[in-house]
Parts: sequence; structure tokens; C-alpha cells
Amino acid sequence: LLTTSSVGGTVLNTAPNTVTSFNATNTGGGNIELTNDENLSVTGVHQTGGGNLIIVNTGAIDITGAVDTASGDTTITATGAVTDTGGNIRTDLLTVTTKNNAGAAITLDSALNDANTINLQALNALGAAAAPGAVTYVDATGVDIARINTTSTANLTAGGDVTQSGPINATTLTVDTTGAAANGAGK
Repeated sequence: LLTTSSVGGTVLNTAPNTVTSFNATNTGGGNIELTNDENLSVTGVHQTGGGNLIIVNTGAIDITGAVDTASGDTTITATGAVTDTGGNIRTDLLTVTTKNNAGAAITLDSALNDANTINLQALNALGAAAAPGAVTYVDATGVDIARINTTSTANLTAGGDVTQSGPINATTLTVDTTGAAANGAGK
């Protein structure tokens, strides 16, 4: 487990790191950044200084704890699947990209996820074209779709309104906003 605590951000992207578990706290300005070459479990991130979270990983990423960037953005890039087993993400803009020719799924299905905007893309290894990674996203409130790009299915569930500000490319798109009427939430 690599645990960091900072006031001005943490940048760990100059060497090929081989971390299997990561937890970070930042209370001042600056980003939390990790470039990694190992399947990664993110056990928690607490970013209160307005910075962003940026993770680039060779391998899969599993969010196993709470990731909270408050008003900052979260950008996750991986060559394997990105999941949230027991964890959740609270952020302004959530960008998740998988890069794998065979396709790597994005499965962020925690009912506690809360992003204002999402950009979810399953791409080939070069990042140049869509690949067959299924995309699943659940949001506690409403969410705006800036981009969804896959040659597989896309499933979205939201507790509020779902809006679209960018393109959607998927074989099948399913959107469930039954929570919007039940709780009156919306964005």
C-alpha cells in the first residue's frame, strides 16, 4: 500500500511505479497523479484543495474506497478493466478511458458515484478507435454525458436527469432514470 499525504499535491509519474494499492490525501492546491505498471486498487483519495486526480495505469484499476475530488476532476486511463468494487467516485468531471485492442470494460456501478459530467471510452491500444469494452455507470444524482465511446453496450443509471452534451457511440444504449421521479433530484 502506497499512502501519500500532501498540502501541494502528489506527482508520482516520472518512473514506472509498480504499486498494487494506492491511497492519497491532499489538502492544498495541486494534483494527485500516479503513473503505474501494475494492477491497481485505489483504496481512497481525498482531494480538498481543488486539484485533480490523474491515474495512468498499465493493467486494471479497481476503486475499493471512496474517491472524492470535490470540485476537481478525475481522469483514469488503464489498459485493463476499470471497476469500483466496494468504492465510489465523487468528482466534477469523470473521464475514464480503457486502451485495449480486445476491449476492456468500464464498470462503475456504485450507487454512491456522483459526477457532474462523464466521459467514458473503451478504446483500442493506441486510443485511436473504439473497442468492445462494455460501459456501465451508476450515478446517485443526475449526470451529463460529455462522451461515451465503445463498440459494445453502454448502460447508465441515474438518480436524476441525464443530459447529453457530446457524442454517444455504442451498439446499445440503456438509460434508467427511475430514481429521478422517486427522489426529485436532477441536474
